[in-house]
Amino acid sequence: LVIASSYSGNTEETLSAFNQCKAAGSKIIVMTTGGELQKLANSNNLDSILLPAGLQPRAALGLSMSLTLITLNKLGFTSDNILDELYYSFEELTKRCDELSDCEDKNPAVILANEIHTMCPIIYGSEDLTWVAALRLRGQLEENAKMLAFHHIIPEQNHNEIEGWSCHPDLLATKCIIWLRDEDDHPRSLGRMDVTSKLLESQVSKQFEIAEKGRSPLVRLLKMIHFNDWVSYYVALLNNMDPTPVDRITKLKEEMAKQ
Repeated sequence: LVIASSYSGNTEETLSAFNQCKAAGSKIIVMTTGGELQKLANSNNLDSILLPAGLQPRAALGLSMSLTLITLNKLGFTSDNILDELYYSFEELTKRCDELSDCEDKNPAVILANEIHTMCPIIYGSEDLTWVAALRLRGQLEENAKMLAFHHIIPEQNHNEIEGWSCHPDLLATKCIIWLRDEDDHPRSLGRMDVTSKLLESQVSKQFEIAEKGRSPLVRLLKMIHFNDWVSYYVALLNNMDPTPVDRITKLKEEMAKQ
């Protein structure tokens, strides 16, 4: 089973993968707002899930993720407990949104944004769960705040990148580290984060930790992503950037369409 997901319906990689999977005889479900992907679904008589249009794709994460989980549950691939946690998370996220939408100085998202908006954040998550949030935060800082950010995964970081924090102190001075932790991460991964943080104390001027409380990994992950999204929004405001347009991405797509 393949779920071909593209918010616009025109994502080049998704369309390419769709054609390969169709040639291989895969069962395909399409998730999109329309575009070429929906045309392919219609012409091949495939099941499709239409998303509400009019959003930036990165702002539609809740829609695409929720509908993916619901679809997999209906097909018998995931347990009802997953949906219970998903529905429960709505209330938790609503509370978190009320807390984080206030621009006052006591807001933890505003506090972190003030610390990192003039730096280049290096984001580290665990391969158990928080690597997803690390990838998302990097992308949100880049798309919303228009600033460079990078991410890596523990324990893989310990096998290579940890040595990269050794020379060019003037360059390292522009970097900060954001650790994304979850209580269910493998104990060795949490230990590696602790030791790595200490080893890099003399090389990096600022280190921060983000962790969320919640009754399940799914709830905690969604709360972490929600918090990080707010951070990227406040960083954009501090950098006098409009978080909505992605002009270079749009221009890139236009130029690639000519080839």
